[in-house]
Formats: sequence, C-alpha cells, structure tokens
Amino acid sequence: MPAVEVMVSNSSMLRPAVVGETHYSTAVAAQAVLKRAESLERMVSLVGEAELSAENQTLYKRAKKLENYMTQSFFVAQEQTGRPGKFVPVKTTVSDVRGIISGKYDHITEDKFLFIGGVEEVGGG
Repeated sequence: MPAVEVMVSNSSMLRPAVVGETHYSTAVAAQAVLKRAESLERMVSLVGEAELSAENQTLYKRAKKLENYMTQSFFVAQEQTGRPGKFVPVKTTVSDVRGIISGKYDHITEDKFLFIGGVEEVGGG
C-alpha cells in the first residue's frame, strides 16, 4: 500500500499558487494516470495485461510504477517494517513522478520502485 494514497488524498493547498505549477500539474497528471489504470484493472484481472492495447499496457505499467514509488519508507514506520526511513525532498519526488509519467523509466521494472527513496536508487536516469 502506498505511503500516500494519491487517489483519495485531497488538499485545498494543492493549487498552483501554493505548490507551484510544476508540482500541481504533476500531481494532477499522476492522479489521471492512476485513475485510468484503475479503470483497466478489471479488464486485466479478467483477461490479463497482455490483452490490453500497447498504449494501455504502457499506461498500466507506469501506474504500477507510480503506486510502487509511493511506498517510500517513513521514519515513523521503521519499528514496524524493519526498513529505515528515507527523506525524499519534494522537488525530487515531483521530478521522479514526472519521469515515470513521461516514460523516462519505462526500461526499469515496476518492482524496482518498491520501498525506494528517489529513482536514483535504481539507476533511473
């Protein structure tokens, strides 16, 4: 489960005037990708990912990477998870999410995005 549930998280502070245009547009784009992938989930569960169009397969894989990326380890959960917490600057998170959405990391498998800090940990660039 992601540390932040992007699809149900909502904040009145998520506005371009507060967080900046890049952060805002990235958050909106991430929500759109995740929402579209959510609608594909039923089809995938019935017939498999291979039956999706190439475009939908790409979107679905990127959404899985986004979900896994959002599993960043919290310092407060160290005792329960046994994984050390990681600090990821907002600027890094926004940049990484933009990269995932744009396809910059399509060559990296989705499992590599679990419990990392920034994408640099998987040799993402």
